[in-house]
Amino acid sequence: MRYNLENLSEMTNRELKGLCKELSVTNYSKQRKNILIQKIMEAQGEVFFEDDLLQMRKVDLLNICRKNGITGVFKKTKSEIIDKILASQLGKYHEDELQKMTKAQLRRIARGKNIRGFSRYTKEGLYQVLGELKTAV
Repeated sequence: MRYNLENLSEMTNRELKGLCKELSVTNYSKQRKNILIQKIMEAQGEVFFEDDLLQMRKVDLLNICRKNGITGVFKKTKSEIIDKILASQLGKYHEDELQKMTKAQLRRIARGKNIRGFSRYTKEGLYQVLGELKTAV
């Protein structure tokens, strides 16, 4: 079973630690709940969406950046860090996930990938441009 942020948030620390053990996550025994959730989502290969990232603290976002090799974010604001994370994950999105995103989320990814004129695109246009960029990567 795949767990999402909502399901994991409702679980107790004991349940989360049991799930970490099932998923062979390391270094989880003394972690806070939000770190346990982050480790579980990463172990599932979960791609973070903006809504999930907005609920995290800046420290947690910096940890995600560190683990994914995203640099130059330490002095950035929380929203700028989220933009960088979303932009770096572009290659990890499946087409159906891109289609489910809002126009604002697609714009954030486009901004992170330095696509010019993205604010003039419709949602379909952004999806097309990002889809072309994904195949070019």
